[in-house]
Amino acid sequence: MTLLPFLVIAVAAAALALLTRRRARVSLAIGIGGLMAAFVAAAWIEPGDVLIIGDGAIVTSTYQRLFLVLGTATGLLICLVGLATAWQRNVPAALLAALAWTGLALALPDPTIAVLAAAGGGLAGVLVTLVAPIDERGAQVSARELRAVAVAGALGLLAVTVLDPSAGSAVAGGAAVGLAFLAMVVAVALRFGAIPFHTWAGRLSQSAPETALPLLLAWAPAGFAVVALAWTYDTLVPVAGSLGSDLGPERALVVVIGSLSLLVGTFAAWIQDDVEHVVGYSIAQDAGLVVLALAASQSGVWEPARTWIVIFVLAKTAFAAWALALHATYSTRRIDDLTGWARRSPILGLAFAGIVLATLGWPGSVAWSARQDIVRFAISDPFGTLVFLGALTSLVYYGRLLAVGLSAPSISVQDRAALRLRWPRSMRGVAAGTGAGAERSDGADATDRAEASDGAKATQNETTEGPEATGGPKATGERTTSRSRAGDTLGRGRSAVDDLGETWRINRAPTATALVALLALIAVIASVGGFGIPQAAAEGPPRVVSADDSSGGTQEAPSPTPAP
Repeated sequence: MTLLPFLVIAVAAAALALLTRRRARVSLAIGIGGLMAAFVAAAWIEPGDVLIIGDGAIVTSTYQRLFLVLGTATGLLICLVGLATAWQRNVPAALLAALAWTGLALALPDPTIAVLAAAGGGLAGVLVTLVAPIDERGAQVSARELRAVAVAGALGLLAVTVLDPSAGSAVAGGAAVGLAFLAMVVAVALRFGAIPFHTWAGRLSQSAPETALPLLLAWAPAGFAVVALAWTYDTLVPVAGSLGSDLGPERALVVVIGSLSLLVGTFAAWIQDDVEHVVGYSIAQDAGLVVLALAASQSGVWEPARTWIVIFVLAKTAFAAWALALHATYSTRRIDDLTGWARRSPILGLAFAGIVLATLGWPGSVAWSARQDIVRFAISDPFGTLVFLGALTSLVYYGRLLAVGLSAPSISVQDRAALRLRWPRSMRGVAAGTGAGAERSDGADATDRAEASDGAKATQNETTEGPEATGGPKATGERTTSRSRAGDTLGRGRSAVDDLGETWRINRAPTATALVALLALIAVIASVGGFGIPQAAAEGPPRVVSADDSSGGTQEAPSPTPAP
């Protein structure tokens, strides 16, 4: 199956979810259903399929299919976490639109159109701010995201235009090659918010909807980075080689940018006061590895770089979901107010451990090897070893969060945990009478609804018996009985809906916790090479081959070369 069914489903569902956003339940059903249908369509994509459209082509690949399958699956999970915690109605539509654009970008051999499509995926993230009425917070999110995407897209477009061998633009010499290279690197660093382009990303993590952070800071920039990698190794390296340019000064500058993100990002995340900022700066830090992958001239970095990108977005999606569940559970983002969270929420603690493990990996794991290979191909020893060890300093801010979680629980954490983290049977008693705040209100509302329902039923019963008791006409009694039966049926239906809503309110904290644990498990599986990530990452950039070429629609990446 080609990519077209996925594109049609994703775009149509995104458009319908936006058009019906005034009817929240309808829009939600369309968005969640669209993500499910898009997941199925992505799983049915056949790698190597080539669809010729005019002078262009769409070439599917195993890596593209894997990216879309994992993107729709984790997108669906983060939406469910949002439903149980802090919902933002446009997140499903934004996810669908962004993945549609990104999936198209990964399938386009033409780098110019691919960059434009990848930029379109970033623009789709702005959909999360389209909630009427547009307030100052939404306007800030839109402005910051629009600026970053627009500048990055313009720089990427400049790079592929300046360095287009088919148009003869490479004759300008080594200066044009260096300019194009730096423009593309800055575009990727800006999209991720890598240091020193981190200011907008830090503010975005504070003002953007929490459920949208994985899309805005991880998935959409990752698609742009994959396109940039394809352009680097399919166009930049051959052109630079033909001109005899090794891009030494430019590569040194790129190494500095990537190393700064890895080293300074730890400090930036460690000094933050709230968990959302920690998530944002942790993404900026680990994005330094993507920048370093662009600095490497060896073709062997192609596979570990694309492997790391998938592991990176999965781990950061789980980290953002963890922060969202923690905030919803204890009603605070401040780290100092979360003392004892791991003691009171052991499942969240296990999920957090899995997220750290998936991000850093361990010796012998695919995640560890990918990080090590990227640094090794980009920086010679002994500096390469120092940068790799420096990248592991993220344990500092992870350790801070864990130390706070293992401390003696504060009174506020104890109270919130007693109300929000118990399972259904104990929660029913708490919600019914002993809770405070929202939980007590929910219990009182449930009691009021039950009393009102009982009163309505009693009134209906009296009405049913009325005609018979007063000796009224038989026909009148039958009509009254029919109306009472209809009223009973309607009352039971409303009661069932109320009970379902009450059950959801009671179970939403354990549900969010379980979903976060599932996201962490997916990230851990990816870190050990699950889902066929290394094999998919080894495929070459999308290309249209000639009829006499039996290699199919994609080309295998060259064998790794020894590190310098």
